[in-house]
Amino acid sequence: MNVKIVKVLARFGAFSSLLGAFMIGITITMTENWSFSLNTFSELGVMGAGAAILYNSGLLMAGALAMVLAAAFFEYTTGDIIGQAGSAVFLAFSVSVCVLGISILDLGDWVKYVSPAIYVMIPLSSALLGYFLYKNGLKIHAGVVLAAAAIGAAIWVMGGPVNALNQTIALAPFSIWQIYVGVHMSRLDEPEE
Repeated sequence: MNVKIVKVLARFGAFSSLLGAFMIGITITMTENWSFSLNTFSELGVMGAGAAILYNSGLLMAGALAMVLAAAFFEYTTGDIIGQAGSAVFLAFSVSVCVLGISILDLGDWVKYVSPAIYVMIPLSSALLGYFLYKNGLKIHAGVVLAAAAIGAAIWVMGGPVNALNQTIALAPFSIWQIYVGVHMSRLDEPEE
C-alpha cells in the first residue's frame, strides 16, 4: 500500500457525503411541496429548474468525490480480496450516484433502477469493507461500518427506500462511516524511508 496516495485520496474523498447532504439541503429549501415522508430524494432532481440543477450538480460532485474515496479504498485494501470487493462495490455506488446526477438527461427507463441499486450497494460495500477492517484490527471502525450495513439492510425490511425518510436512515450512518474511515486513512503514518 502506498500510504501517501491513500492519505491524499482520503483527504479529498472523505467529505463527499457532506457535500451531497449540503446540496440536497439547499435543494430542499428551494423546492415547494416536497416532503420527507411523501417524496424521494430523486424527485428533487425534477421539481423546479433551479432546484434540479443544484440537486443534480450536487450528486455529480458528491459521486465524483466518492470515486476518489473508492480509489483510496482500493489502495488501502491492496492484496485483500474481500477489501478489494468492498472497494469495487463502493466504486459502483459512487458511479451510480453520478448517474443519478446526470438523470436530468433522458437516459430511459433504466435510470429508475439506479436509485434502489444504490441502497443495495450501501450494506454490501459496508459489510465487505467492515470485514476487512475487522481482520486488520480496526474493530471500532469495523463496528461503525457494520452498524451502517445493518441499518442499510434494515431499510429493505421496512419496505425499501420508498421515501426520503427511509433513504436518510440508510444514508446517514453510511455517510458518517465514510467520514470516519476517510479521516482515519488521511492520518496514516507514513513509513520511514
